[in-house]
Amino acid sequence: MKRKLFLYSFFFILSFCITLSLNAQKKVSFDLNVGALKSVGKDLFKNYNSSVNPLSGEYYSRKKFDHPYFNLLGHIQYQLTPQFAIGLESGIYFHYWEKYFSDAERTTISIPVMITLNYKIFDIKTNPFGIEISAGGIFFNINDVQFITRNGMLYNASAYYRISKKSLLKLGVEKEVDKVWFYFQSDEPGYQNETYKYNLNRLSVLFSYRYILSKN
Repeated sequence: MKRKLFLYSFFFILSFCITLSLNAQKKVSFDLNVGALKSVGKDLFKNYNSSVNPLSGEYYSRKKFDHPYFNLLGHIQYQLTPQFAIGLESGIYFHYWEKYFSDAERTTISIPVMITLNYKIFDIKTNPFGIEISAGGIFFNINDVQFITRNGMLYNASAYYRISKKSLLKLGVEKEVDKVWFYFQSDEPGYQNETYKYNLNRLSVLFSYRYILSKN
């Protein structure tokens, strides 16, 4: 499953790249991003009341990742105007020794596919300073006891500063909204099997380094 998602992402980006290259002159750039993220904020709970069983309880509506995590992303960007650019980004997110719903520690990889919008605000000593926002999906599948966490959405807002012709730094925040399924199976008479679906929100700060591989 992960291999298929990676291949789909790769060919999607490749097609996007070829299309832009055929129609653009000196407007397409190819970048590589390396980032580190750290979850912030308090864990939050919501109450759950079953509609088919005499059950109630709490579940996480927002939960931090236990450890810092990292990403490696390829980025294709098309310059629409001197100030504004649109792009496509994909790669991998890497979580290590992470606990999800049980005490089991897992190392996992997820695959994002995001659209990016980049706006230059002004120059600082001829170096551009601006903002970049991105949004898209993130694809993974984690089974942990009675919980399944599968796929989600990513939203990112960052400020950037170009430190040289070939590289820039980004600092921002990222929100990840994971889809969770909780499956309740009971052998007790009068109880029914039940699947409950909800979203799990995570908020992180992000620091990344972008290196411009080429610009046509």
